[in-house]
Amino acid sequence: MRLPFTIGLVWVSLAGGGLALADKLETVLLQSAVVSGESIRLSDLLPGGAPSHLQAAARGVVLGRAPIPARGRLLERSAILRQLARAGISTTDVRVPDHITVWRRSRPIDQERLRKAIADYLRLRGQRDTGLPAAADWQSSGQVAAEEEETLVVQAAEWDAGAQLLRFRVRCRRKAQCGSFFAWSKQSWQGPQPWLDTGKSPGLSSAPAQPRPPLVHAGEHALLQFEEKSIRVSFPVVCLERGAAEQRIRVRDVAQGRIYYARVIGQGRLRGVSGPQ
Repeated sequence: MRLPFTIGLVWVSLAGGGLALADKLETVLLQSAVVSGESIRLSDLLPGGAPSHLQAAARGVVLGRAPIPARGRLLERSAILRQLARAGISTTDVRVPDHITVWRRSRPIDQERLRKAIADYLRLRGQRDTGLPAAADWQSSGQVAAEEEETLVVQAAEWDAGAQLLRFRVRCRRKAQCGSFFAWSKQSWQGPQPWLDTGKSPGLSSAPAQPRPPLVHAGEHALLQFEEKSIRVSFPVVCLERGAAEQRIRVRDVAQGRIYYARVIGQGRLRGVSGPQ
């Protein structure tokens, strides 16, 4: 006769335990995030199902400056915990990974703006832009912040003897918009090219084979891509060596610590050439 009471007692006990477990649920921050704007906020690192009260509080917590486009920034757990404590957010509500990699939302350099910057550079140095390729014919290794319109400045022009092309070193007027990158034309130049013959104009060089400047450095974070047919996988890595365009370097996977070999394809961007070692 006491069986129904016993069952009821067990049900109440389990229900109470379920409520206690629900109270102890915590929000786990993302291990990798993409941000817009020049600041990293705690709200950028929250998963989609985070409690509304935590989302509201997290929007006011700034963790630091966002990285330059195409370059990652690694946030340490200890630094995030300090910011949580200052904001009065309990660490029992939030679980923080050992490392979080943050990227700036970016897009390719606008080709019209790139061509205009190159034409202005040539004219300021007394060079003719006769036969300057159309905007659609220009390529670059750069990325710019997605939410801004870039203002580009050409720093120098260099003759790449190995690739047999003239390339321009370009940057954004504001460093936060983009880092320095190279631009070159896919099409052969038409018309006179006096800057290739003399090398006397400021910022121009016709010297053979100069060492290519590195696009990644040891200790920097970059994005490693693997492509096979229609499948593309990418994840953050730490560069173990510096490397210029097309050079092969070793990198370490941020999440698993595995070593890969990769080819440098742009500023902060790599393409995998071998599996983990």
